[in-house]
Amino acid sequence: MTTIAMWSGPRNISTAMMYSFASRADCTVWDEPFYAHYLSATGITHPVGDEVIAAGETGYDAVVDMCLAEPAAATPVFYQKHMTHHMLPGQDWRWCLALSNVFLIRSPERVLASYAAKREEVLELCHRGVDLRTGGGVGYKGNSGHSPPTGIVVAPSVSDHSPNRDN
Repeated sequence: MTTIAMWSGPRNISTAMMYSFASRADCTVWDEPFYAHYLSATGITHPVGDEVIAAGETGYDAVVDMCLAEPAAATPVFYQKHMTHHMLPGQDWRWCLALSNVFLIRSPERVLASYAAKREEVLELCHRGVDLRTGGGVGYKGNSGHSPPTGIVVAPSVSDHSPNRDN
């Protein structure tokens, strides 16, 4: 079995990529495995957050175990759509080494345009120079003094250039 961990940020057309894998008969797909844990651990309020927490696993180690296990539907490909911001500081990421990790990266201009179409406060933050990944100013390195880790695989989207994209 091949387990693909597709790492993305918001508005990176990750849902479209997930649906393309879901259309394959040889693939099991898991959408945002750490979402319930993230909401539970941070206390952040999101639409349908209570339902997500009730339906999902909130224990970090339990989610990791499920990411490493074979899916219930024994298919040759297990595709996991992960959101990088669901991974919290201080968590052990070594489990990822057992997976085929891919980072979905979209042009920052496209991400911000898509985000701004959905959330008015994004333009305000950009004009003030706020780093949207961390909430700090540009160049913010957090409490550790180190910049956040970055990925190396780029998955461009040919649909990025469509003027009618809404995500």
